[in-house]
Amino acid sequence: MSITTPASPPSPFDTLAQQWTLIGVICVAAASFLGLPVILGALADLRGLSPEQLGQIASAETLGMAITAALSPWLLSRVQARTLIGLGMVTLALCNLASCVVSGFAPFLAVRLGASVASGLAMPAAVACLGVTSRPERAFSWAVGAQVSTSAAELFAFTYAARHFGVPGIYASLTLLTLLAGAAALRLAHLPRVSSGPARHLPLDRPAKAGLAAVLLLFACIGVYWAFIERVGVLAHLSAEDVGLWLAISNVPALLASLGAPWLAERLGERRMLLLGLGLAALVPLGLLLPLNPTGYLLNLGLFVLLWNALMVVQMAVLGRWDAQGLAVGLTPSAQAFGLALAPLLAGELAEQRGYPAAMALASGFALLALLSTWIAFRERHSAAVPVQA
Repeated sequence: MSITTPASPPSPFDTLAQQWTLIGVICVAAASFLGLPVILGALADLRGLSPEQLGQIASAETLGMAITAALSPWLLSRVQARTLIGLGMVTLALCNLASCVVSGFAPFLAVRLGASVASGLAMPAAVACLGVTSRPERAFSWAVGAQVSTSAAELFAFTYAARHFGVPGIYASLTLLTLLAGAAALRLAHLPRVSSGPARHLPLDRPAKAGLAAVLLLFACIGVYWAFIERVGVLAHLSAEDVGLWLAISNVPALLASLGAPWLAERLGERRMLLLGLGLAALVPLGLLLPLNPTGYLLNLGLFVLLWNALMVVQMAVLGRWDAQGLAVGLTPSAQAFGLALAPLLAGELAEQRGYPAAMALASGFALLALLSTWIAFRERHSAAVPVQA
């Protein structure tokens, strides 16, 4: 027996041309994070950065986005989404270009924080538009699938670029991607404004807030795992080049997970799929505390990316359906970025003292908290839907 997922009303964002342009913007805004393991590995090998410094870079890549994206409801009610996307892409291109020439740690950290701020302008606008489509689970499935493909290309290409051109080779590639996405976004000239009108002042309800907390906590788990998984691979007796190759290959199951998530959610039900998936996500990082070998490492990586990509599709689809204004799902980039920014800071300090595998226990704890928040969100949603008896 399947559990039918309800459809949303028709939306002006349903055309494929608009959806795929928005998906391209999302991929480019997240590009530095999608290639983060190889980027951090290159910074460690070529610039000798310590685990603590790597944690700070990982946080800078997402902290600015978290702060800027938190303002997205206010921005989207006053500024055209196309304008936010254009401004974000131009600023991001400049910051990526500056990253090619800045070498000192503090200036480099500041430039990467600026790039994160720029991403925080563009990504929420694109996500909010996808969130109010009539089939948000399909739109986000495509978006996550595109991010997976982008990540695979980056993890392979950035390893080559770092080996032959150094760190500037990576950021020159990111600059080119940003310029291409910015040019493609010109086709969004007639994109309607999101969250306009009197309803824009309605606050988020309790289920949406709990759902956003679950998004933040899941991405805190992902932030720890993804920031240091390349270094753990080296400890598992794989070369940096081999780890980059396997990280790219891991995007094959990730792509299958993102594209298959709507099908699976329709049959299991979104609530059951999220609770089961988050329970597994709490267990998988603990496997890296066992004695490391290449086979165990690769199996752990494959399972984690399966869970990660399926869960994020369903999380965003649920929030898009729960809030017709698009504000809740528009805040998911902020929640995701806060999780990705703050968790590596804590994990970097732990890795400095106890080693990279020990930091994975922190990822497990975040997944457990995400499980609790998800349970609360669906309980509150059910309670709000059931009328109180006199």
